[in-house]
Amino acid sequence: LAATAFVIVTQVFLYVLLWRALYGESGERVVGLDMDQAITYSVLATLMGTGRVIMEGASQETAQSKIRDGSVVFWFVRPLSARRYCAWRGLGESLYATLWLLVGLVVGVVCGLVALPPSGPAAAVTVLAYALGQVVFYQIALLVDLTSFWTITSFGVNRLVAFAQLLLSGGLVPLWFFPEGLRAVAGHLPFAATINVPVSLYTGRIGAAESWPYLAEQALWCVLLAALSRLVWRRAARRLLVLGG
Repeated sequence: LAATAFVIVTQVFLYVLLWRALYGESGERVVGLDMDQAITYSVLATLMGTGRVIMEGASQETAQSKIRDGSVVFWFVRPLSARRYCAWRGLGESLYATLWLLVGLVVGVVCGLVALPPSGPAAAVTVLAYALGQVVFYQIALLVDLTSFWTITSFGVNRLVAFAQLLLSGGLVPLWFFPEGLRAVAGHLPFAATINVPVSLYTGRIGAAESWPYLAEQALWCVLLAALSRLVWRRAARRLLVLGG
């Protein structure tokens, strides 16, 4: 807990210094964001992204760890299917990540680093977008983890996807600062659904009235990734070979 809090606080501190230095005293809006919105965006993006990544990295309930010690077989002999077991575990991880987010949000508001949503409807659609984003988060992490059935270790794939997640989700820099062509592509990838959409709704960069296309795209990614993970689960189960008794 202390290590996770230290990493998050350090990142938030550096982002605050960065945005204050970039905006200076001008108070101008850049790509539709003023300094307070940019700071709010970075604080929330850090809370959403960093806390979850650290937590998932520390988890021992992964396909990779279970394959290495041979206990993955128990995933397939329990009354509860392996797919549902991982889904319930993912729900617990999401709730834990949400707790970190809420605590950080309260601290950020009290310290004056995080502004409140511009309106009640903005807060409502942010909650919905956040829930959909957590589903996408889980499905991406699950697909990466399931590659262990083919590669024994998912370390390389995990590093690659973690970099893509950090960059293309808006977790490092808001997607609004990307060049137009790259922003147009990144904005329609599943990574953007995890952080950029809910945080942009919270800050008001995307208005509540304009949110429905973004929410629909998030829901579409949830369905597509769930269908893909279901298919990969079936293929993974066929590769499982247990020797001994």
